[in-house]
Amino acid sequence: MAKKTIKERAQDYLERNEAKEVFATSDGFLFVSDAFAKVHAKGLEDKKITKFATSAEKTKAEELSELNAADSIALIKEATEVADIEVFAEDDRKTVKKAYDERIEELTKEAE
Repeated sequence: MAKKTIKERAQDYLERNEAKEVFATSDGFLFVSDAFAKVHAKGLEDKKITKFATSAEKTKAEELSELNAADSIALIKEATEVADIEVFAEDDRKTVKKAYDERIEELTKEAE
C-alpha cells in the first residue's frame, strides 16, 4: 500500500473527527492547534506549517489555489481588479505566473 501524502492524511483526519481544521508540519505531524504545530516546527529545519480545513472552512484563496492552471489563467484574464487575483501572486506554475504578471500590468495601465 502506498504511503499517504500529508494532504491525504489531513483530509482523512478531518473526515474521521469533528475538527474544522488541522495543521501539518513539514515532517508530516498533524496538530489540531496552530500553536502546538508552531512549537513542534521550532525544532525542524523546514518550519513551514500548512493548514487544512474542512471544505466548509476553505478560504477563497485555498479554493483558488486548487484550480488547475487553465482555470486559474481564465480567472486571471477575467479579473477587473488587482485584489481579485492577489491569491495567484505567489503561484509557482510558470504559465499562471505569466498570466498573472501580464494581467497586473494591464490593470495597472487601465488605472492610470
